[in-house]
Amino acid sequence: MLPALLLAVAHMIGPGVISTPDDEFGGAITADGQTIFFNRSVPRSYAYYICVAHKTKGGWSKPEVAPFSGQWRDADPMLSLDGKRLYFVSDRPIDSNPKHDFDIWYVEKTAAGWSEPRNLGPPINGDQNEYFVSEAADGTLYFTAIRSGNLGSIDVWRARRGSDRQYAAPENLGPIINGAGITNLEALIAPDQSFLILGSFGRERDPGDSNLYVSEWRDGQWTKPRALSSDVNTTAREYSPRFSPDGKSLIFASERGIPTEKRDKRWTYDEIVRRSASIENGLGNIYEIPLAHEGLPNIADTLLPGPMPEGRFVVAGGHRLYYYRDGHGPVVLFLHGFGGNGTNWSAQFPALRSKYTVIALDELGFGKSAKPHIEYDSDLLAESVVQFLDALHIQRATLVGASMGGHVA
Repeated sequence: MLPALLLAVAHMIGPGVISTPDDEFGGAITADGQTIFFNRSVPRSYAYYICVAHKTKGGWSKPEVAPFSGQWRDADPMLSLDGKRLYFVSDRPIDSNPKHDFDIWYVEKTAAGWSEPRNLGPPINGDQNEYFVSEAADGTLYFTAIRSGNLGSIDVWRARRGSDRQYAAPENLGPIINGAGITNLEALIAPDQSFLILGSFGRERDPGDSNLYVSEWRDGQWTKPRALSSDVNTTAREYSPRFSPDGKSLIFASERGIPTEKRDKRWTYDEIVRRSASIENGLGNIYEIPLAHEGLPNIADTLLPGPMPEGRFVVAGGHRLYYYRDGHGPVVLFLHGFGGNGTNWSAQFPALRSKYTVIALDELGFGKSAKPHIEYDSDLLAESVVQFLDALHIQRATLVGASMGGHVA
């Protein structure tokens, strides 16, 4: 018979494998849904280790300690939206110099697995603790920290990333989010920055324990945080939020179980021993609940194609070619299929523009580009693309093509 916890609106992730009688939190799942990074900790000793497990036909595989963890206190893994970077906090030394506080670190996806951990450095990391980080679609980082300028004990800060890919000086999110008596340990930002999930102590719903709250960006400011429903928040601790890879659910940790049960009779000694060794013993487990249940949108919807950036013309090879350009970084040039145009790539712009210069071309003879009365073939269009890149003084680019565009690329 399944425990009552597994039958609730919020369901447990990987019972017995990921969520166990031990203490777990921080479930970051890759976009393909096949890998989960999470924390296993030794309660009250604050020993944190990042573990990893993979989907199999029978469920989740036996977890292992992640290759970049296991020696220092590493906590709260968070994947970037493109899955190429995994952030976490750690007290590991920098250049062999011991650390006595947590900094934000990251590893990057490589052909062989993951890179060596790198410290994010200033202006994000300061001389006191950073606790949690999440990334918006435009590269802005939201993180929690103790630093000069705090309004509460631990505040939420934001650092925007400029066109040079460097972070600007962090900004405190202000008194609606932060304040005296409030400890904001976690801040999970929606990709389009339309709402923010907070893991907080000291708010009015349950000032003695951590609960999850949401604040929405409306009319140029954050709304007063509201507590999520009682299917999320209990009289135990709820914390460490993430989004599911399909964008439809909120993943979070909870210490519900024995501490939140209502009983009308005394415990027996055998019950105490048995239940203390069970998955319901009140240590952290990882849960998932639909965002819609909390009145929040599917975050995948926040990444739906918006308006294309304003297009422009350039003369290349004696012809006017129309193109769309946005973002900063290495150049990615998209080439549409027969009968298409540059707007066919609108979905790729919001996903890539925070890290790449994204260009979509109306190829010669299509869209708003010139349509000379000549015989067209792939070689002619390929030559036109080379002339286009030369006209923009682009020496190196990654070409992505669909159908006819693939032949041209």
